[in-house]
Amino acid sequence: MIGPIGFSDLDKQGLLVEGFDQMGMFITLYNHPYYMEHLAQLGFMKDVDWVEYKVFVPEQPDPRIERVCDLACKRNGYELLTFKRKKQVIPYAWEMFHMYNDSFAELYGFCPLSDGQIEMAIKQFISLVSLDYVSIVVDKNKQVIGFGIMVPSLSEAVKKSNGRLLPFGLLRITRALRNYDVLDMYLIAVKPEFLGRGVNAVIMNEGIKKAIANKVKYAETGPELEHNNKVRSQWKSFDTVQHKRRRCYTKSI
Repeated sequence: MIGPIGFSDLDKQGLLVEGFDQMGMFITLYNHPYYMEHLAQLGFMKDVDWVEYKVFVPEQPDPRIERVCDLACKRNGYELLTFKRKKQVIPYAWEMFHMYNDSFAELYGFCPLSDGQIEMAIKQFISLVSLDYVSIVVDKNKQVIGFGIMVPSLSEAVKKSNGRLLPFGLLRITRALRNYDVLDMYLIAVKPEFLGRGVNAVIMNEGIKKAIANKVKYAETGPELEHNNKVRSQWKSFDTVQHKRRRCYTKSI
């Protein structure tokens, strides 16, 4: 028996074990500290941990990331797509999520998204995303090879409304999407055969520039597997704080 873990990586998972004084992300679970004691008394043990970071936005774009981005685009013909309307993103969305399945296939507990789940995810994300923070990279053949999605934090708005949409929750969420200084990193994925070839730098460089322009203070990474060093190493160039930890427990039955 393992858990708490969702049926897909888009579900909430992981018991909060550190960071009870921190604001949780809209897409994560919250629980009281005593849950850990109950599980320990019942014989559950740690199976894996996820850690979360605050990544503070620099005053200027990182010149090292800019150089890697520029070099990768020139050498490999990468293109960062820009959009004026959300409906322009939809033709790429299916390709993005199928690539997401390939990119995350080897991660702990991952279960590929079905077409029905992808369709539902597209509808959910399109309603929340700001086009400033949708970064899609294509190769010279116009195939999606990487993408990143960040969303203005909805945590305060949801907390003030006690998780309810009515009567005022929807209004608070709408305001939060327009007036914000914190971003939540929802998804980032790179096609496996393009890992280490500068795609990540293109996505990050664009995100940094938009965050600076919009006066964002910091971004929340969301849960990252503690042993996923490739992902965690991305933040070495930034001022960060590891402020939350989540745990999946296991017990033989």
